[in-house]
This record gives sequence, C-alpha cells and structure tokens, in this order.
Amino acid sequence: MKTCRICKNEENNLTYKVREMMFGLNETFDYLECDSCGCLQLTNVPESFDKYYPEHYWNFEINRLEKEQNGFLKAWLHHRRTKYWLTNKKDVIGKFISFNKYQPVHISWVKRAGIEHLDAKILDVGCGLGDRLLTLNNDGFENLTGIDPFIDSDIDYGNGVKIFNKSLFDMHGQFDLITLHHSFEHMQEPLLVLKKLSELIKPGHKILVRIPLASSYAWRNYGVNWFQIDAPRHLFLHTESSMKQLAENTNFTIS
Repeated sequence: MKTCRICKNEENNLTYKVREMMFGLNETFDYLECDSCGCLQLTNVPESFDKYYPEHYWNFEINRLEKEQNGFLKAWLHHRRTKYWLTNKKDVIGKFISFNKYQPVHISWVKRAGIEHLDAKILDVGCGLGDRLLTLNNDGFENLTGIDPFIDSDIDYGNGVKIFNKSLFDMHGQFDLITLHHSFEHMQEPLLVLKKLSELIKPGHKILVRIPLASSYAWRNYGVNWFQIDAPRHLFLHTESSMKQLAENTNFTIS
C-alpha cells in the first residue's frame, strides 16, 4: 500500500489506472487516492515530461494571444475604469465608463486580493506565453511578470509584461500578488512550492491558486475518465482537505 505524499496516510488508499488522452499516447499511469485527505496523486512520475508538453500544447500556442495594442485614449479609459473597479472611489469618469459594464473575472480576482494600484507587482506562475498577463496589461496593470519552465525562451512584450523561462525556485524578490492558474497541479512538490511562494509574497498579501478538485462531482461521476485528471501532466488533484493541510504546514490560510 503506497503512502499519501500530502498527509502520509498509508491505510485503505486506492490505486487507479489512468491513460494519457490529450495527445493520444494511450500510456497508462497509476494514481493513488488517499483515504484520509482524498488527494489523487500520480505515483509513477515520468523521468522527463518533454513529450507531454510539446510545442503545440495549448498554453504555448502564440496565435492564442491577442497582440492588439490599445491606442492612447482607449488605454487611458481602460486604466480609469480599472482604477474605479478596484477602489470604488468617487471617480465620475471611471463610474461613467464602467456603467452597465460587466466587471471581468480577472479584475474581481485582483480586487479580492486587496490590490488597489495598477503598478502592483504581480507574478503569474506557469503562465505559458502570458495571455492572462497581457489581459491584465490591457486593463492598465504595468508591472507584470510570468514564469514557465516549458517555454522556449524569455519573452519581453515591451509593455510591462515579461515572461521568463525559469522555475519557481529560481525566482527572487517579493510580489503584491502571485497567481497560479491551473499550474499548481502540475508541480511535483506542492509543500515546497507553497514554502517558496511564502518567501515571494509580501507579508499580508495573497496568493490565488486555481485548481481542479478531486472532491467534486466530476471525479465521483466520471472516475478515471474525468478530463481534469489529464495524466500524467496533473501530478496532484487536491481536495479541500489536502489543500488545508498544505496551507497549515506553510502558515497560509484559505479564504
């Protein structure tokens, strides 16, 4: 019986056979489901992931990115609107151009993190070619950094968005907000990742982690055919319980 790498439970854990399906390789991988914390985790980790992240992997497709640059007036209006959304201060122009406009979800994420300034330092971990950072830049944010170890080389878009071909553990400095949009489940050492993130986030600031959860209807209903297992790229499919344990071991709180 294998041991859960999150809570160390050894009792009554189950093992499932899951096939790689995205690229039709049909290789089979073993996933352990912890009977205690519920975390679903890959047990036979490949020595190399190169063939599982080819150039046409969706997150590296350059034609997905919107390259259009705002003109001066449009950029100014976007900035004014975003400032209004972030602060809710009495800004007649910001209120006017925001009227009857749907607040984008990425703005709500930043706002919930307590960010009120467009020059906030934001780091996106596992960002691919940086499409989410480019979206934030389009709405006025100016100090945007991304990292992804699977891109070919560093990218400087020349507009405040810089993407580096490096690991999280090679990063230094501190940030006002760190985001992991469906990248945390791709990382081999989640506890070490959170410890590193705790060094990179400014005291009192927040980290946004978006992940698929094994404690879900999808896993219970579809089992090994659940799309989000994505063997072998998803190394851990967490539950609320497993994330809570990781957070407690790194002095984070979940909100």
